[in-house]
Amino acid sequence: MKKLIFWMVFLLLFSNVIAQSEAQEISEDVGIAPDSRLYGLENAFKKISLALTFNKEAKARKELDISKERLREVKLMIERNKPEAAQKAEERHREIIEKLRERLEIDANEDEVETQVEIETEINDQETEIEDIKTRVEVKGQLTLEQRELLNRLIENLRENNRDLKVRIDAREDKLKIRLEQSGLNKEEVRVKFEERKDDGLERALKERIENARKQIEISKERFGDNQDLVLAKQRLEEAEDLIEQGKLEEAKNLILEALKLGVLVRKEITPEVRERVKEEIRNVKVERVEDLLEKRRIEVKEEIEDVKDTEDDSDEEDDGPSEIKRNSGDDSGY
Repeated sequence: MKKLIFWMVFLLLFSNVIAQSEAQEISEDVGIAPDSRLYGLENAFKKISLALTFNKEAKARKELDISKERLREVKLMIERNKPEAAQKAEERHREIIEKLRERLEIDANEDEVETQVEIETEINDQETEIEDIKTRVEVKGQLTLEQRELLNRLIENLRENNRDLKVRIDAREDKLKIRLEQSGLNKEEVRVKFEERKDDGLERALKERIENARKQIEISKERFGDNQDLVLAKQRLEEAEDLIEQGKLEEAKNLILEALKLGVLVRKEITPEVRERVKEEIRNVKVERVEDLLEKRRIEVKEEIEDVKDTEDDSDEEDDGPSEIKRNSGDDSGY
């Protein structure tokens, strides 16, 4: 057994050295890339690692890490103009998501709230990652029509993988909430237990995305020089950080995605038409964000009006009470 482990470790280290010598562009977020001939070997090692992980929660977390790495591989292959290799990474992503989905079908207990929230946060973060991949495909100028269609199908597959998984995640959360209520917590306590952890998880994920966006902006700046788009992207990230401090996490998420889009607009192969289309999408996102805020405020005002109305009604009832008593007293005295 010790010899087997030794050779596994040796081969993994050896394959990483070869992969790095082959690659022209090494990403700190990706090990052996799908365009390497050793990609299959790396995938086999990950399967062995999962098989040797017996704790259910640890295995779920490891599957989440692998699925995130697969998305980064897709992104890297798009950067290298290798759609077929990107498709290979998407297929591996689908495989690991299916395993995670099967695992989530197993009944969970109330001690797994932390894992549940981690999975939800990670899948939501992966949705944003997929939108980033979509943006990169849109601005790619060195793609044939066939390659572009392949990548668009790939993106839709990624979205579908996440949609199916979210259905299972939501069902699992409902079961967990029921079990927590059965253990003695009321509905409000259960809601707070989940929401607080979700906010903490989302905040960590958003801060990580801000750092990733900053790296992308710096890469673009080094390659193509500073310009108005990159300056605006940095401003958006600063605004996102302020929103996170205020607890406005969804608004911060939109700004980070906007900054990522601006960060890739400086790529050389982008045509003026593509640049304008992406900017138009960003403007539309701003309009939608404003409309969402207005709708949210409209609902808040409506609730405030209803609260005031309820308070006035209660006050009227209290005023009517003594009058009724007085009236009855008068009737009694005249009887």
